Amino acid sequence: MLSRFSLRVRFFALSSLLLFASLAVVYAFVRPQYDKALLDERVTIVSEQLHYAIRSADQDINGWFGIARYLATLFSARPSQFELALKDQIATHADLIRISVLSLQTGDELEAQNSNFPNREYAISQGDWQSSHVDSSISIAFYRADSSNFICAIRAETSLLNKPYLLTCYFDATDIFRRLLTIPLNEAAQTALFLSQRDSLLLLASTANFQPILELRFSSLSETRMIEQDGKSYLMMSSPFRAVSLYFLAFIPRDVVLQPATRLTMFSLSFISVVLVIFFIVSWVASAQVTKPVEALVESVKPMQSLDFSKPIEPSPLPELRALSLTIDSMRQTLDRYQKLNVEKIIFEEWKNKLLMTYSEDMIGIAGSDDRFTFQNKRFAELCKELGFQNAPTREQFFQHHLLKVVKKSKTSEPVATFNMERYQSEIEIAFKDSTESYRVQTVALYNADHILMGSFIILHDLTQERELEKIKAETMNIIVHELRSPLNSVIGFSDLLLQPMEFDEKSKQEFIAMINESGNRLLKLVNRFLDVMRLESGRQEITRSQVNLVHIIQLLIDSLRAQAQKKSVSFSFKCDDPMPMIYASEELMMEAFQNLMTNAIKYGGENRTIELELRADGKHVIFSITDYGYGIPPEAQSKLFTKFYRVPNAKSKSEIGTGLGLAYVKEIVTKHGGAISLESNAQIGCRFTITLPIKAPAAVELNSATL
Repeated sequence: MLSRFSLRVRFFALSSLLLFASLAVVYAFVRPQYDKALLDERVTIVSEQLHYAIRSADQDINGWFGIARYLATLFSARPSQFELALKDQIATHADLIRISVLSLQTGDELEAQNSNFPNREYAISQGDWQSSHVDSSISIAFYRADSSNFICAIRAETSLLNKPYLLTCYFDATDIFRRLLTIPLNEAAQTALFLSQRDSLLLLASTANFQPILELRFSSLSETRMIEQDGKSYLMMSSPFRAVSLYFLAFIPRDVVLQPATRLTMFSLSFISVVLVIFFIVSWVASAQVTKPVEALVESVKPMQSLDFSKPIEPSPLPELRALSLTIDSMRQTLDRYQKLNVEKIIFEEWKNKLLMTYSEDMIGIAGSDDRFTFQNKRFAELCKELGFQNAPTREQFFQHHLLKVVKKSKTSEPVATFNMERYQSEIEIAFKDSTESYRVQTVALYNADHILMGSFIILHDLTQERELEKIKAETMNIIVHELRSPLNSVIGFSDLLLQPMEFDEKSKQEFIAMINESGNRLLKLVNRFLDVMRLESGRQEITRSQVNLVHIIQLLIDSLRAQAQKKSVSFSFKCDDPMPMIYASEELMMEAFQNLMTNAIKYGGENRTIELELRADGKHVIFSITDYGYGIPPEAQSKLFTKFYRVPNAKSKSEIGTGLGLAYVKEIVTKHGGAISLESNAQIGCRFTITLPIKAPAAVELNSATL
């Protein structure tokens, strides 16, 4: 039977047989022994680490229980010493954030806050509380304050004068959890804390991509077992806490645990391979008799590397290579025919088209006969990933996604040769967590005569910015109409009165005319300010720059606004560096920007204040700040403050007349000069606006000023 094969085949067959036999012996008998011994050793080491870490954490939590019991007992038995005890506990326990005592009858609450922690509310629902294993009268709950901080809340019932109270202590558990999750295991190992034996709720994991184990259940004792997850084997070690229903889990890939055994096995295989090299060398020497025909075949194939398919390949004299040489020559003839059909150009065009589609701003997908997308350009692939598709979806899966809503849809059909083409025009909305995106969708599907899908093509054009722009235009128009209506109503109302046949005395007529004039001036001021903002935004306003002395401008404004300030018993305090460099800017626009800020500082605040003005330089920039000690601006309104027509909804400043364009105009002036404006607001300082301007105009700004 072996006589039918060449000598080369015989030697290679024998060498391969020996190699596979050796591998089988190692994997069947040696490797399992390595694995078992190493696994037992690693389990013992990791178990000791887990038990030590959990004991340490249990001691900390028991200490917190003791604090809660002590305070609850003290509140009931010696209430006169309770307030002093609160301060003492917060001072001596760095991880104690807050202590609160709530009356269950009146709802009154006494709190003591650790100043080292921010004062915030912790939204702990009733279902998050669980009884302590140590003391059933004490409840405990865990709360994630943010992405890196955790809170442990301990609650105890107490009473005072036969009235029920609820004492709650909030502790910073971040350090405890961090110590647990940073146990020195392998880098590939993952650790996690689970809350509640029944629900196995993941509380915290050592890595952001931790994958919870399906149908995970814990016993009340420590447990070690092998599990399967996503086709991989893992060593899972779980240990419960004694104080609470909290479970610590170590999740180590089996192949990581068994790495030393793998290395030992690889060493054994390497040794066997070295031995078998001898057999391969013998095989190579024996096969030398066939190298010449092989070399001849290689030489005849080399022209094909340079895309020369015109030279025929001669059949090899060696029987083993004759069939191969005939097959290669057949391939050469086929490629030669394709080359004559200009296949290179066809392939290049297809590649070019795909490249252009890949980087198109529109989202493009091409589906095959199974309606699954076989091609997705870059933006479409990113959208599918955001929607949670792990693999390429079908058209049906895409349009039936729970976040996607079809707003409009139309369909047309058209026969093309022996095919039928269906076009779908639609608009969709995708509601993500923080925003809703709109798209115009065009779908083309091609069916054969039996109405079997041959393929489809989809294009999504992003309409989100267009929709937002339409919304902004509508809102802006509404605001403009609202702001123009008041002065126009005044003009029309008082002019109607003057046109009435009834007689008015000269004083009343003059008052009506003065009100008409005031409303007209207010209307003109509103229109001019709006046009100024629009001209600056569009770049159509000419800006003439020169060397500007900001100190001189501020002193002029202080003098001109002194009378207005004295009406509210407001004074100015001005500090500046000496000497103060001049800046390259528009003196007129600087005057308007600073006047707007100083006028606002007078208007939006109470009486008997000192407005602080400061001007300083840091070498490259001039920094101007104004602090008004006024009403201040709530945090939710600060992000909208520089938006056109926006006015802060503040009852104290409601009586002040304004258009909502001033700060938008100031920001445009500062931006056009290559600077920046920022706001700081709180109850202590009111509002502090800071303008930073370059001493020398940037090159881009100089160029713009020359071309405006």
